[in-house]
Amino acid sequence: MPRMTRLPLCAAFALLLAACGADEPEDLHADPVRVFDRAMQAVHAGDWKSLRPLLTKQARANLERDLTRLRRRLAHEQDGKNERRIAKARLGADYEAELGRATTGGLGDVLRFFVRISPRPAKPKTQRKQFEKFRAEILYADDEGTLRPVRLIRRPEGWFIDDLQL
Repeated sequence: MPRMTRLPLCAAFALLLAACGADEPEDLHADPVRVFDRAMQAVHAGDWKSLRPLLTKQARANLERDLTRLRRRLAHEQDGKNERRIAKARLGADYEAELGRATTGGLGDVLRFFVRISPRPAKPKTQRKQFEKFRAEILYADDEGTLRPVRLIRRPEGWFIDDLQL
């Protein structure tokens, strides 16, 4: 293909991608419901890398602390007895390998382990949404029907999750 033909085709392809809804980072943070939806998809998938940019620094620190505590409990047979019992029942033959990754791997491995033993829906049923100019709260039901709050705040860069209850 001649060089002159390739350039217009590349430009047309880029425009087509933009028109199909390829998300720009600023578009993602423009709407609290969109941030919530993306975060829940990331949690459902156990995708720490996709979840992190949706969180405020404080929310990220809180979640890192909680995941680190879970890793420590899992590493000690007595402390993590309840989690291990649930994991054995839900993971079956994958239990040993998954437990090994969760206790020695990164926070993404711990998050994936957590959602495998305590699944979170990718598109959870929301019970209540409350929006203000700079704050929002969305309650969702986890797999056992327990209502979990997700609090968002609006910053100059857009909406971010400030408190995520797994």
